[in-house]
Amino acid sequence: MADKGLVFSSGELWKQSRRFSLHHLRNFGMGRSTLETVIQDQVQELIDDVLAPNVGKPICIDHSLRVAVVNIIWRIVASKKIDRTDTAALQAMTSFDEFDSFKSLFIAVLMFPVLLRLPGWVTGMDRVRQRFRESVKTLMRPAIQEHEETVDLNGEPRDYIDCMLQERSRNPELFTKRHMLRCMMDLFIAGYDTTTSTLRWAFIYLTLHPEVQRKVQEEITNVVGKERPPAISDRTRMPYTEAFIMETQRMANIAPTGVEHVTREEIQLGGYTIPRGAQVISLLMAVHMDEKHFPEPEVFRPERFLDDQGRVKPNRALMPFSVGKRSCLGEALARAELFLFVTGLLQRFTIRFPDGFDHDLSCIEYKRLIRKPTEYHLVIMENA
Repeated sequence: MADKGLVFSSGELWKQSRRFSLHHLRNFGMGRSTLETVIQDQVQELIDDVLAPNVGKPICIDHSLRVAVVNIIWRIVASKKIDRTDTAALQAMTSFDEFDSFKSLFIAVLMFPVLLRLPGWVTGMDRVRQRFRESVKTLMRPAIQEHEETVDLNGEPRDYIDCMLQERSRNPELFTKRHMLRCMMDLFIAGYDTTTSTLRWAFIYLTLHPEVQRKVQEEITNVVGKERPPAISDRTRMPYTEAFIMETQRMANIAPTGVEHVTREEIQLGGYTIPRGAQVISLLMAVHMDEKHFPEPEVFRPERFLDDQGRVKPNRALMPFSVGKRSCLGEALARAELFLFVTGLLQRFTIRFPDGFDHDLSCIEYKRLIRKPTEYHLVIMENA
């Protein structure tokens, strides 16, 4: 049955689902000016509603960041906005976060999919499925139902859900309702957690390295000024900021392992025989921390991604969005979000840790294969 979504499907189902999703996500924001406006609105809302009222006070912005990033995805997927006090939406986000307690199970299933054949009460998947059902019940299923009642199957689609419904009318065997739900959940979970975690790491590195923060702010002042918000088009003229984001992605290693691949035929690699049908997982963290590709890998140094003229110097060994055909669908969206959130906040504020804060970065949480920092507080200060 076509109900595995984007992550766990394979073969023709995966090809069609990925091609479809990538095409329509581009149409509804990724790579378009509408995406920029949606992100800028969320940055401004975060500033006005959360940061500005708390200037000078220690504040944890984890939840507010998650809501902002979720709203960007939800606008593209469902043409909707989640209010910070929306009980149903917040309950759904909480349900997704509760998957964290099953991190070991997810790793095991990802590495050994045969475990999915065992009874759910043995593996613990029954509990995981229940969390999914709660999330679907409170957020996604109602959105699909509303679209089913209002969609014009022959008209201009409003969002990703409309596109799926139109495709389902043409290809009901592929786009079952269950498959639609799984695709939405895959986009939702992957999109908000990785971006939010990367931003949280970015703010840590900016605070630990005030000289880096000053350089990013100087570039913002020189290129953007203070009279308008940063725009995606500014990226090409802000190489140091871009290098800072790249170094954050390298050091943070948000997804230490890539998504599972399966060999289609037997191959020889490094003197080893890898049989057909073998599950292959790339250890991206090992590459990001390899001295051969990144000298002094434990040192946070954005300049490693700049050439002698101060221009961005790409490095093929940097793979924050994984590798191959299963690389992240939302790469363009994530890059835009990271740039606009970092520059939008630093254009107006300087951030630091509260007095007496322990800067021990060994306190790291591994949740759903995502490497994220433990909760921390920041002090937000208005720029002069």
